[in-house]
Amino acid sequence: IACFYRALDIQEDIETRRYLASALLNTNDIDEAIEQYEAIHSLQPDDDSVVISLGELYFQTEQYDKTADMCAVATTLDPASSTPHYLLAKSLRAQQDYINAVAEATKAIAKHEELDEPYLLRAQILFDMQQFKEAEADINHIISHNADNDEALLMKADCCKAQGKNDEARDFYNQVIPQNPFIPRAY
Repeated sequence: IACFYRALDIQEDIETRRYLASALLNTNDIDEAIEQYEAIHSLQPDDDSVVISLGELYFQTEQYDKTADMCAVATTLDPASSTPHYLLAKSLRAQQDYINAVAEATKAIAKHEELDEPYLLRAQILFDMQQFKEAEADINHIISHNADNDEALLMKADCCKAQGKNDEARDFYNQVIPQNPFIPRAY
């Protein structure tokens, strides 16, 4: 880290800032990593990967307004990308703005229907809203083509349990354990 700082003192270099940010993240110095990504963003405002990385860091530090700002920029830079909608949905869920979170997750799904993460996130949000059947529909979509997804199996079990289908819930919890024995809730 000291060498990267020294190199930047000698000459400004975006690649060196990226390496520095990565090293800072490895030492859990998120605030300093944010400063580096902000500097990179000021030098390369059209780099959507930097914008998304900065948005993720803002999300991790619960700076939700800045997360939303970065998602808006990312959407402008790459309108076809589902990532800004997914990140914004996570941020809105953390703020318990469930209706808008569902809307953003749905936008992410519409842009890339083959990805499981937006379906899982939307299912989690719907579960938070106690809309268990709707959540289960998203989970069924994931399980239909990825039956080994331990997060989906766990969510399916939770949905079944919430609807009083205890035998079915038990079956799905039992499927989670061999997939990932380190999920205590399954036990």
